[in-house]
Amino acid sequence: MASLKLYFALYHEIEAPKISVYRDLISIHEAWKALNGSESYTGLIHVGFVRPNIVDADKLLAFKGKVLSTAAAKWALPSNYQSSGGSIVEVSLSNNKVPIYLMLDGFGYLEHDCSSKGADCTVVEDNVGSLHSTALNYLNEMKSAKSKEDIFAYIVENNLASFPVNKPVTVLENELEKYCQTSLAEKQLFGKTTEGKYYSVNAFTGEVSGWVRLAKVNDVKLFDDLYSHGVYDDVSYINRYSQLPATLKETSGIGRFNLLKAEISSTELMPLIAILPFSLLEKPLEELNLPVRLFNVFNVNGFTSLNDLKDITDKTMLSWPNFGRKSARDLYSLLLEIISRKQSKLDAFLNSDASQNFHKPITAEPFGKMDFTAQSNNEFKYNLASNIPLKEHFTQALSLLKDREKEIIELRMGFHGHILTLEEVGTKFGVTRERIRQIQKKHVARIIDTEYWDDCIYFKIDKLLTNRTEPLYMELLETEDDWFAGYIGKFKHLAAIIETFTEGKLSIINVNGANIIGRIRQEAWDNLIFQLRINLIEKSKEGTWTLSEIKTTLKSAVTENNCTELYFLLFDHFESAMIFNGIENNSKLIAIGKSRESAVLAVLQQAEAPLHFTEIAKRASKIFGKEVDVRTAHNSVASVGGRLFSRGTYGLKHFNTLPNDLCEQIKIVCENLLLKNELLKQWHITEILNSLLNNFPSLSNKLDHYILNIILEDSSKITYLNKNVWTRSDSNQTPKDRIDMADAFTRILEDAGTPLKGNEIKRRLEKLRGVHEHLQIQGTARMIQIGPDYWGLIDRDVPGTKDDNKRLLDVIFAHLNKQQIGIHASEVEAILGTKSPNGYTVLNLAQRDSRFYLAKSLLLGLAEWGEDTRRLNTSQAVRKLLHEMVRPMSINEINLKVEELTGLEVDYTVSGKLISEGAIYDPIHRLWYK
Repeated sequence: MASLKLYFALYHEIEAPKISVYRDLISIHEAWKALNGSESYTGLIHVGFVRPNIVDADKLLAFKGKVLSTAAAKWALPSNYQSSGGSIVEVSLSNNKVPIYLMLDGFGYLEHDCSSKGADCTVVEDNVGSLHSTALNYLNEMKSAKSKEDIFAYIVENNLASFPVNKPVTVLENELEKYCQTSLAEKQLFGKTTEGKYYSVNAFTGEVSGWVRLAKVNDVKLFDDLYSHGVYDDVSYINRYSQLPATLKETSGIGRFNLLKAEISSTELMPLIAILPFSLLEKPLEELNLPVRLFNVFNVNGFTSLNDLKDITDKTMLSWPNFGRKSARDLYSLLLEIISRKQSKLDAFLNSDASQNFHKPITAEPFGKMDFTAQSNNEFKYNLASNIPLKEHFTQALSLLKDREKEIIELRMGFHGHILTLEEVGTKFGVTRERIRQIQKKHVARIIDTEYWDDCIYFKIDKLLTNRTEPLYMELLETEDDWFAGYIGKFKHLAAIIETFTEGKLSIINVNGANIIGRIRQEAWDNLIFQLRINLIEKSKEGTWTLSEIKTTLKSAVTENNCTELYFLLFDHFESAMIFNGIENNSKLIAIGKSRESAVLAVLQQAEAPLHFTEIAKRASKIFGKEVDVRTAHNSVASVGGRLFSRGTYGLKHFNTLPNDLCEQIKIVCENLLLKNELLKQWHITEILNSLLNNFPSLSNKLDHYILNIILEDSSKITYLNKNVWTRSDSNQTPKDRIDMADAFTRILEDAGTPLKGNEIKRRLEKLRGVHEHLQIQGTARMIQIGPDYWGLIDRDVPGTKDDNKRLLDVIFAHLNKQQIGIHASEVEAILGTKSPNGYTVLNLAQRDSRFYLAKSLLLGLAEWGEDTRRLNTSQAVRKLLHEMVRPMSINEINLKVEELTGLEVDYTVSGKLISEGAIYDPIHRLWYK
């Protein structure tokens, strides 16, 4: 169920309405107070489940400089908030006429109540009828169970009754309970579900029939739950299935199957499939762990789920190639097995404590304190299998497998100490690595689907990580919880079990040689280190960051990445490299030490041969006296003069063992090769090497492209354009001129015959030229971006003629001239209509027109404005927000403010941009500071 929210809307004569969500009334006060020229705006407070969409909002402009409230908000506000007793205007909200009230004070002004009604209200019964009658009419109309909050919202939003400001929902609940007691049978109007929802006992006129009637006899609880949601036969069940709670969907699906299965006498497939639970019918076939033969038969015939088999008879299925009566029997038995497993797991869940938590009703009174938070249904799922150690669970699960499958899982999980790759296991069994992957996936999925100990892994470790202030080391896990006992010396095996059976929710990362369990992946941790190092280097140049601010920033970083237990580890990583102008918390960061780079240079100078960067890291750690991680060593090699001698292997230039005179001859031959060809031709190093070896085969055992790059460094006649590309020096080309990919891109798109993603273009180009993975694709005379990183040809993939597109751009030009403010790609459809090309395409067409200027943030303005679209992008909005910030703000407030400044929805967190702009995060209060 959607939660109630507190909305504050601002209306202006020439501006679009601004509707924001707030957590408390203080924030609304501050928003109104901070508004420049509030006398030009009308404010409106509303409480509801959806944003207030008022079609006749112009009526509100008669009350500029004032704050109004809807009826739903009026009765929800604390008693010290005075509003007019009677409505001052009536507007259309959610297809209903809703009265609007004037706030008399508290917003910078004082007004007398001039409305026709008094302001003092208690529970009032109006011409609609009594309170319970009003609720009864609503439930009769809905023909389903509703929570007391739903009923309350309906009544106040439709102005059907008034409530006291103190605990209004409790007043309604007491009235409902009065007519819900079985001891007052003559007055009983309402029933109550196990979830605490209310329904009208006389709401359903349909006759109970079919399997639902059988449930009334054989499973009273299931019948009561279904009937309270308007289900009385199979047709009403199908119609209302999507509205049922998740658990009732599962219990009713299996209950329906069992009741109808008893009436099926044959063993034909289709009658069985027709009564399967909907969740199973809609499940992708690849998730059902079908035998490969059956899966291939369905795949060949174009079926993606069992739901696709509707209207297919058993006779038709038996006519398919590779699908005989044995296949039909196997599928029949498999479906019964799946249903049996689902029922066992559901029964265990319903009998567990987790089930009680899952269905626990919300008891908070939301309106007195404006607390609109709803209880999470995902707080805890299962609490089973804790009495048997993990090792016994895993061993038992393997014992149920055939010997071959058991050994495959053991080898892939490191059961015997060493984890084998898919390739290694495939070689052992004489099958492909893909076949091994399929077998592993099938049996792991079956364990996850049928066992409960896999859930225990996550819940136990998640509990250990909650509010933790130090890393959770793999080697010490057994001492933290003896459920993980028995893996001493087999930590790789335990790590594989944790990562596999928590389905990626937990990871084991390596930090300074230690294996740590957490919620962050290795790649994310390494990237966090990398980004923070860049920020520290930049801030050290400014000399503005204090030690205290750096600590707060690091705490913010681990909080954002859900790994707060790694804070001290993160701080230790940077501590020795940071140089401050003092030792106090307010000391300023003035430099990031280069001692690690110096250690790397010392390793290269002392090395007896080129070294792999992992070995460089080990030796640098000994010289430095502290850990030099692999990433730091790798990044430092080139900056201290290291040359690449093979993949990942670096050394100084003198490790080129070829004689100087031979190197000189090789250089001359290569120079002549380039000088006798076209002036502007760019050469990949492999082209030069192949030409050289064709003429001098004896060099094949002495020379590779790494050594050749080193030799050519000293040439004055040819120039290195980076990325293994060379050209003639007299061409005056620089690395910026390296390979104009336009022709290659266009040709790839022509050959493909269809638009392509940027990554696919790079992949195809890589076969020809070996481009860098971060190559930036640019539009050409014929090639244009028609979606996010999606490219096509103008004359083939853009709808309409050149004249048609010119007319579209004329409309955009007229719009910009009139509005004098830029537009975003997402706003193009509203201007041109749905039949026009998409926003990406239109803006990239406009970029080719001299009348327009397109910014990188997909904001389009007029060229005459200069490089200014008169709209703020997200980065600019964050910068402006911080400049004008007068108090700490939460991330939700910041996102809403950024939306106001940009006019665009923020669909991602802006915390990264806040950190880049120097903002500081306080994880205790969850606020950002300037």
